[in-house]
Amino acid sequence: MYLRQEVYQEAEEWLKVLLADTITEVENELDLVTATEEAHTKIYRLINPAFDPEVQFSIDTCYQDISAVDMAV
Repeated sequence: MYLRQEVYQEAEEWLKVLLADTITEVENELDLVTATEEAHTKIYRLINPAFDPEVQFSIDTCYQDISAVDMAV
């Protein structure tokens, strides 16, 4: 993990913009599990537009091909 707090603050601000609609849906009673899955999918698709959660999350974890995401995110 990073020791510099500004890295996490920058990531938080970036994610607030990326996930603004999901955050609003949670405030309007969207299930947290569903919202978490949506958030992960948005982040992974930003890195790899061809990411398909139905395929990747249905196979054994050792065979998943999910792009690496910075730990701050």
